[in-house]
Amino acid sequence: MIKHFIISFVLFYSCIANAQTLKRGFESLQQYDLFKAKNIFYNKLRKNPVPAQYGLAVLYHDSLNHFHHLDSAWKYINLCEKNYLIISEKQKRTYQKFKIDSLCIHTKKSQINLSAVYLAMRLNTIESYNKYLEKYNQETYNTFITEKRNALAFDHVQREGTWQAYLDFIKNYPYSTQLNQAKSIYEKLLYFTYTDDNSLNSYQNFITNYPESPYKYDAEQWVYKLTTTNGEIEDYYKFIKSNPFSPFVDSAWQAIYSFYAVDFSADKIGEFRKKYPEYPYLDELLEDFEFARKELYPVKLNGLYGYIDSSGAIVIKPAFNWADQFREGSAVVEINEKYGFINKKGELIIEPVYNEAENFNKKLAIVKQNEKWGGINKKGKSEINFDFEEINEFKGLFARAMKNAYYGFIDRKGNWMLKPVLSYATDFENQLAIIGNKEKKGVINEQLQIILDTVFDEITFFEENYFLVKQNNLFGLYTADGKKILDPLFSRIHKPCEGLVKVIINEKTGFYDLNGNEIIKSKFDAPSFDLQDGFENGVARVFYKNKAGIINKEQKWIIPKDYEEIKVIGNLFAVKRGGKWGLINAKLKLIHPLVYDEIKMVLNNLVARKNNQLWLINTGNIRKNVKIDYTDLKAFNSLILAEINGKWGLLDADLNPLIEVKYDNIKWEGPFIKAQYAQKQDIYSKSTLKFILETEK
Repeated sequence: MIKHFIISFVLFYSCIANAQTLKRGFESLQQYDLFKAKNIFYNKLRKNPVPAQYGLAVLYHDSLNHFHHLDSAWKYINLCEKNYLIISEKQKRTYQKFKIDSLCIHTKKSQINLSAVYLAMRLNTIESYNKYLEKYNQETYNTFITEKRNALAFDHVQREGTWQAYLDFIKNYPYSTQLNQAKSIYEKLLYFTYTDDNSLNSYQNFITNYPESPYKYDAEQWVYKLTTTNGEIEDYYKFIKSNPFSPFVDSAWQAIYSFYAVDFSADKIGEFRKKYPEYPYLDELLEDFEFARKELYPVKLNGLYGYIDSSGAIVIKPAFNWADQFREGSAVVEINEKYGFINKKGELIIEPVYNEAENFNKKLAIVKQNEKWGGINKKGKSEINFDFEEINEFKGLFARAMKNAYYGFIDRKGNWMLKPVLSYATDFENQLAIIGNKEKKGVINEQLQIILDTVFDEITFFEENYFLVKQNNLFGLYTADGKKILDPLFSRIHKPCEGLVKVIINEKTGFYDLNGNEIIKSKFDAPSFDLQDGFENGVARVFYKNKAGIINKEQKWIIPKDYEEIKVIGNLFAVKRGGKWGLINAKLKLIHPLVYDEIKMVLNNLVARKNNQLWLINTGNIRKNVKIDYTDLKAFNSLILAEINGKWGLLDADLNPLIEVKYDNIKWEGPFIKAQYAQKQDIYSKSTLKFILETEK
């Protein structure tokens, strides 16, 4: 009994002593007697772990003392939290006198964690962020710290800029928000690094080593181009044999076939079939062979369309509501507001089930069905899914297509080569297309590489080799490969002529060469009616102080600036003064007086108008003009259109009548001259000028 009492007394006294010691520890902590506090807490770790661990956590967390150590603070607050969960309720009530409870521990833990967050952000290194995630790993800040680390890592990768760096990022940070961007850049850098030398081997190796790359198609295209760069039949055939699974095998076959069938000669098509028995489109080949020598033309008779040959004979009887020209052995026809395709026998090869249809282009036809566009082959089977709001004709490798009101470019299988993100796009022309939005335009090539950035207000194809650009209502000039010739500083730029470009700047006309050098200073007038391009045969018309003259490229006046207007007509010059036209020669001698209202060349005939009467001007020594009994004359290829009071006929180059003047309109079409009047149309042979057939418009 006495022994039990003694033990209880000792334990009671020990508890009071421990409590007093811990109290001194916390008092020392408040008084910044840190060494004493630290020793007390360390000595009490075994007997009173919860308050001792809490005290050490507070001590190490305080950034204003030399014991500050966040990792230690985190260690002890976590131990404290763990031990607090297993102590008795009586002990918990005892520790409340030190203001230690679950809320206090949780608050301190959150404070230490937040300090660790601030430390990681202050250091702002991948290591500091990783350390936080490994040691502290608190759900509250994990996402934030992870995003900060990933963004910093991605910034480092962007600075390094190699495909290896992006690959490491993809492997190390598979759940980062930058992952897709990193993958995209990685694929691009890998491709362009791998094929940097632009050699055939590099593209072939890339295809072999990276068959899943999004740039595989581009690499295959380059293999096709580099293998067939000389454009020889042997090159295309070698490509087919070496790359049997390439998507460009069909293109190679079509290229070979085009050499033989460019004019659809039966002999050439037969030769092709004999030499290339493995050609995959034998049915089409036989059809081409059968109709190779026959050209057919649509005509309208009795309200329906049929086809005639070049002699005017009806080959396909009129049976269609509308009919198009033949191309690649077939033609689009309309029957009861639906479109299908016929062959040259007039047989339907594809039933009229489409709302709209375009003719075949390299074995592919673009058609519309149920308000969606797609593509079919000559068997009527789908090659491009009916999933597009618009598809234009293929010009080269790609066609412009629309989806969700935005434009992109597709290949002949309907795959997006450039996704539909453009509010503006043109078809490819000379392997170039203009793209952009309603405000800004740029240019890409068939490799979908940017030639001109989308910074211009307008871009226009300017001849075959140039772009006319507009920016801030001023014009500039670029070559088709994106080389700048002239900055957008000009109010007008004319087409290049004889190596010089006529420009207007600050209401003055001058001339630049195609390297952007000013050759003739902009000092001449720029009247609004002056739409004539620049130099022709070494001379150009210019205006100076409201007078017109002719200069050469050395800026010497060939014809002095003495006239209101001037035109070069052969080796003569038509000049205007006092509102009337006359003729002078190169020696400035007036050979026809200034009495005409108009002077122009019609083929080899010099024609003048005076008081609404046409005259044929004689330029020889005897200036005897011939009266012409027509209202107007116009060149019409090698012939002349003649008008009398709004009706037209046809003359030969010597003004001899060929077709009576009685038609509303006359035009060339294929081997025919079509002369229209009222709702009728007379067809004449272009070669014999003889009447063939009367049809409807």
